[in-house]
Amino acid sequence: MKTMFKALWLIMVLLAIASCKKTKTDVVVTPSENNKLVVINDISGTTYGINAQTGVAAWKAANPGGGGNYIISPAVTSDAVVVTDMSTSKLLSYNTNTGALLWSKNYIYSSYYASPVVKNGIAYIANNDRITGYTINNGAAVKEMMMPNNYGANSLNLVNDLFITATCGGHLFGISAEGIKQWEYQSNYGCYHNNPAMNKGIIYILSSGGKLSAVNAATGAEVWSRDESQYVENASVVYYDGMLFVTGIGNKAYAFEAYDGDLVHTYTLPDNEYIYYYAAPTIVDGKLYLLTNEATLVAYDVSNESIAWQKKLDIAGGRMMGRITIDNRTESVSALSSVVVANNMLFVTAGKTLYALTVKGETKWMFTAEDYMYASPVVLSDFNKAYRNGNAGIAQ
Repeated sequence: MKTMFKALWLIMVLLAIASCKKTKTDVVVTPSENNKLVVINDISGTTYGINAQTGVAAWKAANPGGGGNYIISPAVTSDAVVVTDMSTSKLLSYNTNTGALLWSKNYIYSSYYASPVVKNGIAYIANNDRITGYTINNGAAVKEMMMPNNYGANSLNLVNDLFITATCGGHLFGISAEGIKQWEYQSNYGCYHNNPAMNKGIIYILSSGGKLSAVNAATGAEVWSRDESQYVENASVVYYDGMLFVTGIGNKAYAFEAYDGDLVHTYTLPDNEYIYYYAAPTIVDGKLYLLTNEATLVAYDVSNESIAWQKKLDIAGGRMMGRITIDNRTESVSALSSVVVANNMLFVTAGKTLYALTVKGETKWMFTAEDYMYASPVVLSDFNKAYRNGNAGIAQ
């Protein structure tokens, strides 16, 4: 009897071990939202797809017409990377996995500010005085919507199937998918150049003259507006936890109350360093991240305005200044980008180098492009969510 019990016990142990081995072998791992691919353009017209974990280039694709693009980030989906290049009047679509050219279009007159937006397999671009839509798989033109009064769009965003476009002259439009103007909001404080922020049906936008406005996204009605020209002008607005963050004039960035535009916080840069207003702030988990003109990455505690840490980035090849002509005026731009945060990693470009850093400022990897990079990177996660910032714009 004891012998039978021992044998039975041994069989049960062996079955349990086998069961454990099978469980370990056949376990189904739920995908985590890890970083998958970082997509960035350089000034010569080359687009790179870079492994976000390792910094190794998965592919690179050269614009057949050359380059010269500056601050426009691409639109990135799991199927296609859509790039506009105003300097060569081209629109290009690349396979996201391989970088192979899917198609290209000539005579595309996009804004230096407005990145493409993709929804339901259609890439929309601000094409001079119209919004044009192309299928991302074969480039068929399927949409064309004229801008009101033939204005040129300086930004392009989609909010619940409504196109939100901003123009010079201080015009902000809501345009339906059928191309019909639904509403217009106008500021008397100059032009709109950079992208707005969006939260719970309210658009927050800053004019070149420093007017900060909150506008109802469904109706275009003004919720409030404030003259903040003593602090800010001509910059992208970022919403976080009830506040609006904007890079300021000179050596400061600011946070305003989203409820009414009151000034809440002032963030001062390190000594003798300045901010470039095309570089939008990024805020995650109570930290604000900025890249200065001197290529110092600074992290602030949002609530008490103190610097949590700062890190000087090495600029491979030195920092290059470029010049672009917008609305009949010429401006200088630097080879520096906004900071993009994706899954607790920071991605930012300085000179010819793309950096991936931890949220504590530790460098995980560096990638050096063939030429200078001015646009902000776009990160595509395992769940095919695109993380964007700055002139990459918002898309809901």
